[in-house]
Amino acid sequence: MRRTAGEEAWLRWPRFVAERRGGPGFWTPRKEEPLHVIRAEFDEYVEVERARAVTGADLVTHDGEWIDGDGGPGKADEYFRRAGEYIDKLDDDAWLVCLTVHF
Repeated sequence: MRRTAGEEAWLRWPRFVAERRGGPGFWTPRKEEPLHVIRAEFDEYVEVERARAVTGADLVTHDGEWIDGDGGPGKADEYFRRAGEYIDKLDDDAWLVCLTVHF
């Protein structure tokens, strides 16, 4: 799922560049932003999309560690980074179970 999310994000690259530079038309004002600057921001976007592809609000590891995704403002990126690193290190035959619980 994470690889698929990354691939789907890359399909948005041409549109991402066009939007950042002001659009594809002749009559649209163009920003002369260097492509390497746009690319760096796009790489961050791809990583966020990959990180959020699998994990939800919380993650329980195979060792029983509870990784809380509700750490307050500004903590979401850290949670998704930690959760993504954990998932990437799992063996290929590991099972992931996603639960949705509502009270």
